[in-house]
Amino acid sequence: MIEFVNIYKNFGKKTVYQGLDLTIQDGESLVIIGQSGVGKSVLLKHIVRLLYPDSGSVYIDGINIVKTSSKKVFEIRKKFGFVFQGGALFDSMTVSENIGLPLKEHTSMNENQMADKVAEKLELVGMQGTQQLMPIELSGGMRKRVAIARAIVMEPAYILYDEPTTGLDPILAAKINELIVDLNTKLNVTGIVVTHDIESAYTIASRIALLHDGSIIFSGTPEQAKISDNPYLRQFLRGQAEGPIKISDQS
Repeated sequence: MIEFVNIYKNFGKKTVYQGLDLTIQDGESLVIIGQSGVGKSVLLKHIVRLLYPDSGSVYIDGINIVKTSSKKVFEIRKKFGFVFQGGALFDSMTVSENIGLPLKEHTSMNENQMADKVAEKLELVGMQGTQQLMPIELSGGMRKRVAIARAIVMEPAYILYDEPTTGLDPILAAKINELIVDLNTKLNVTGIVVTHDIESAYTIASRIALLHDGSIIFSGTPEQAKISDNPYLRQFLRGQAEGPIKISDQS
């Protein structure tokens, strides 16, 4: 379980979180939505302690990673797979080398064992037989799938997705959404997805959380979100220019 307790965070004069509280239960698929610049991706970075809160606590399976040692945090990070917004593949490495890098760095597997594990994960994301391709040879959707394969190669308990459908056309985005749902089920993982794509949120989420003005102002199932009378949520889901959310609120 992941738990944020009374989190405050500022970047200079910009306030990001003001007493944010959020609990993520094991096995759920949480989608965090909100305007650009409200701190959705920053939240993911707090989970793996790439960033520290100014005050408050972040618990991973009962351990407050804000106050624990760097050595312990390094071990906790092995529980996570991270799918970066742009894929973040290394252009000088093949698909196989990109996916196998975590295995090379953090396990004692030999080359044959790593090759088998890479092939296994590529099959899970529908990219079998692409081991020797270079990132430049991949389409946008293929790069996303390879990035997901790398995120799951260490068989994590949690997978963090930062805008997984950004830059994809609607059909490719739908395929990535279906893949995320499929993997969550097959691998029995906890998924945390940051997105502004409402169709993705409805498809992926077992729960949707709206981040606004430094805190979570709605949390509920997709069905609850659709019928909610929360004016901020209604405006965001409907993409309306008029409402309590003002353009000036964005960074």
